Amino acid sequence: FPLAFGMTPEEQVDGVFASLVDNVEKNGGHLDTGILATPLLLEVLTDRGRPDLAFTIMNQRDFPGFHYILGKGATTLWEEWDGRGSHSHPMYGSVIRWFFKALAGIQPDPAQPGFKHILFKPMPCGKVTFVKAHFHSLYGRIRSDWQIDQNQFFWDIEIPANTTATVYVPALDQAHVTFSIVKGIEFIRQEGGRAVYAVGSGAYQIRSDISGVFMPGR
Repeated sequence: FPLAFGMTPEEQVDGVFASLVDNVEKNGGHLDTGILATPLLLEVLTDRGRPDLAFTIMNQRDFPGFHYILGKGATTLWEEWDGRGSHSHPMYGSVIRWFFKALAGIQPDPAQPGFKHILFKPMPCGKVTFVKAHFHSLYGRIRSDWQIDQNQFFWDIEIPANTTATVYVPALDQAHVTFSIVKGIEFIRQEGGRAVYAVGSGAYQIRSDISGVFMPGR
């Protein structure tokens, strides 16, 4: 909670985060959090450069974990990991935010609420090779579908009419990025392993060479 809400003194942040990572690893990448802390755990790990560890937590195939209950035949969220209680209990559903925000990279801009301006910032990690996601906003459908094939990143995005977006493309520089439509595309800056663009509404196919781009867990 302190890391998630910015309450940790700056000089202690690295140490506290290292302790958190150590605890997750000691638990074998399993959850030991409840309904309130679980979504925060995923966001803190991702925001501080360990989306691979967040994915490990979400993909656990043994007890306790979401993939575990899938293996038990669950088609809805259970109240408890061992199957006791309700078998249609949405309280753990808050983790779905992580799939949209981190893996698909669909994020609202706090300065322009309601997805008037959209941030596309996916975080490929671990063994994930493709993601397909869409969200129906007040302005229309927002879509982010990406796939990795060897060192190539293929990304289809959809930006609704009357909105704009900032798009973070995994690449060491803009020379490694191509857009299917170049009109209305403006390169803004290079930010680490991402080329950042201002993009208007429309549907775009993007391809980038991700050779040399650091992706946690890959």
